[in-house]
Amino acid sequence: MINQWLQGEIVPETVEVQSNLEKKVQSLEEKVQELLNRSEKDEQFQLALIQRLDEQGSLIKKLTEKLDHQDKYIENNLEKRDEKLTSAIREISDTKKLIAAAQENLDSNQKDSGVRFLGLIRYLNDKSSRVFCALQKILLLLSFIFDE
Repeated sequence: MINQWLQGEIVPETVEVQSNLEKKVQSLEEKVQELLNRSEKDEQFQLALIQRLDEQGSLIKKLTEKLDHQDKYIENNLEKRDEKLTSAIREISDTKKLIAAAQENLDSNQKDSGVRFLGLIRYLNDKSSRVFCALQKILLLLSFIFDE
């Protein structure tokens, strides 16, 4: 083509076609540059998105660990409460049995009723403080249960 132009065989129309081709090439270069810019912006967006997802993943992990810790804490407290309640019920049952045995003993032995009665009063005083303490524990546990 250059040889033809040098020899004068190329007419101005060819120059015009060449000019159109240069414009098209320039237009294509601009489009390629625009696509490169978009690609760079997309890459930045993807990196930001990945970082955000990593942050959310670590937050979810922390929250899961916190929930596990709370579950263990609640479970331990429920077990302790159940143990205290069972112990208090057992103490009340034992105290009732002791009172019943003392009453039976009193009924069967009417001879020395005065001396035995005073002994029973002392015995019941000692045991009634245990009953009173057991009742206080039960009331405390019940108030704890119903307050929650």
